[in-house]
Amino acid sequence: MPYIGRSTDGFGVRNRFIYLASSGDTSVSGADANGATLTFTDGAYVDVYLNGVLLKPTTDYNTSTAGTIAGLSALNTNDEVTVVVYDVFTVADMVSATSGGTFSGAVTFNGAFTSLGIDDNADANAITIDSSERILIGTTAAETLAPSTTPKVQIEGTDHHTSSLSIVRNSNDNGQSLLILGKSRGTSVGADTVVQDDDNVGEILFTAADGSDRTPQVASVRAAVDGTPGSNDMPGRLEFYTTADGSQTISERMRIDSSGKVGIGTNNPGNTLDVIGNISGGYAGFIHNDGNSNSHYGLRVAGGRDDGSTTNYIISLCDGDNEAQGHITLSGSTVSYGAFTAHHEISLPDADKANGYAYGTLLEIDKIYYTQKDGKDSERGIRYLVKKTQSAYSRKILGTYSADMFQQADKDGDYKDNLHQAGVLGDGHVICNGEKGNIIVGDGICSSSTAGVGMKADKMSMIIGIAQEDVTFSSASETKLVPVQYGVKQFIPWTD
Repeated sequence: MPYIGRSTDGFGVRNRFIYLASSGDTSVSGADANGATLTFTDGAYVDVYLNGVLLKPTTDYNTSTAGTIAGLSALNTNDEVTVVVYDVFTVADMVSATSGGTFSGAVTFNGAFTSLGIDDNADANAITIDSSERILIGTTAAETLAPSTTPKVQIEGTDHHTSSLSIVRNSNDNGQSLLILGKSRGTSVGADTVVQDDDNVGEILFTAADGSDRTPQVASVRAAVDGTPGSNDMPGRLEFYTTADGSQTISERMRIDSSGKVGIGTNNPGNTLDVIGNISGGYAGFIHNDGNSNSHYGLRVAGGRDDGSTTNYIISLCDGDNEAQGHITLSGSTVSYGAFTAHHEISLPDADKANGYAYGTLLEIDKIYYTQKDGKDSERGIRYLVKKTQSAYSRKILGTYSADMFQQADKDGDYKDNLHQAGVLGDGHVICNGEKGNIIVGDGICSSSTAGVGMKADKMSMIIGIAQEDVTFSSASETKLVPVQYGVKQFIPWTD
């Protein structure tokens, strides 16, 4: 048993080891008769007794071999050799409560460990390791954060100095510092059980206090398995989350899948970039190369064959169900627009601006005005104040009513909330009646005596376009939508 007592250097320790010799033994070491293993750090602090008689160091024995009393005269059977080892407490055993010290070996605590001021700020708890093995820096109480998680390591402070974590690598190479988050399907420490598709592997989660706790989530970046994994085969994806106003839980906004496809508003991108939104009064995307210079270009789209031969689809225009309605294609140096209709921006009389007109209503010009830029008329910003055609064979004919454009309308001025569009070129329709008889393909369409309604042009007149389909009327007043190829021009009727 060790003995603790007073020494000249402070507190001392004494250990006794008892050996029963065999005939001819000249040394003792290792485990004694009680199973204690002989060890000492300085042979000068060792006493050796043979059958109760103190032996003389270097003469009767030596301690030149670590943990061994050697150089004994040949012993007889059952001779009793007693070794007493003296030592003072080293800093590996104890440090001063007032002066401190350094531990050179492992230190084990069975309860919570609190350090008051690892630096010279001794009035604060610098680090605490609590009874649940949590490391707390800057705080003594572990905090539960979202989602119902009490982290093993927590740092808390009152400024960026006391609330930050830094990892820096210094090496003369291109190597980097690493923050590694990992996952296995194992149930014990050190397990390498393979993960599965859609398993979340790691996440950086941002939370904030809401006045009652710190569980509300703000945003997140998450890594997950994106396919079937196997040995040396681990497909992955990154997911990006934010929290909507009025909520405290995150929702996915964007992901990059294992093939490099990016999805915004979708978790299943089928193209290099998919952007899917549901934004009333807004656009799914906006690209702005801001520089107030004609060298700041907008959008460049490249696709198809390198030599441009055959038909190459550059842009496809689709409806809300993602069904194609038209395309911009190129073949060689020719760019083509499929299912094409050009329109003018128009405004309507105050009495009509809120509801607009029926699609295909024939319009004539009442006045021209210009869009404003910095309080001045834009050079090419022509807009038309229009109304329904008022008489037969109108020379003021412009186009046909298509739809409103309220989202882009001016928000003040004479034409506030009054923006619509008129079809003027390409494919479209005109509301026509039978005032001048049935219509056949190739007939010009001019205004009739009914406001906003067209008819077959039976004499030279300004027309909105050429009929593309035979249309029969049951009476002069019956109206039908007639498909036309738009284009305002002076027209001479056929004579055959």
